[in-house]
Amino acid sequence: MALSRKLARLEKYATAIGYKIIPGKENACIPESKVITVNTRQKVIKRIWMIAHEIGHAVTIKKCIKEIGRRALTGANHEWPALEAELRAWRVTDKIIRTLKVYDEAYLKYKHSCIRSYYRS
Repeated sequence: MALSRKLARLEKYATAIGYKIIPGKENACIPESKVITVNTRQKVIKRIWMIAHEIGHAVTIKKCIKEIGRRALTGANHEWPALEAELRAWRVTDKIIRTLKVYDEAYLKYKHSCIRSYYRS
């Protein structure tokens, strides 16, 4: 399946859960407006990975708020609640990436780089 078709599948999934994907300067899930922004300067495969990750946040957001509080959504402070929210989103991301058949060594390196950055901040 071409990468453009994978992007279309992600957009369809986001729409099904009530979110809209728009271009932006960074990758983010904005639950208040039900928008996922994606950095369009990234390579297409990285856009796929990050849209899947932001969808992961969209899917886990309600449970995260209920269990670990709204502060977990910001991710800015990289304290335990934010890290927990990130790890939950990555678990959903893994499932989506496997479904799209782009789960490979490059994805895992990217994912682990992102996770390491949360701990370095």
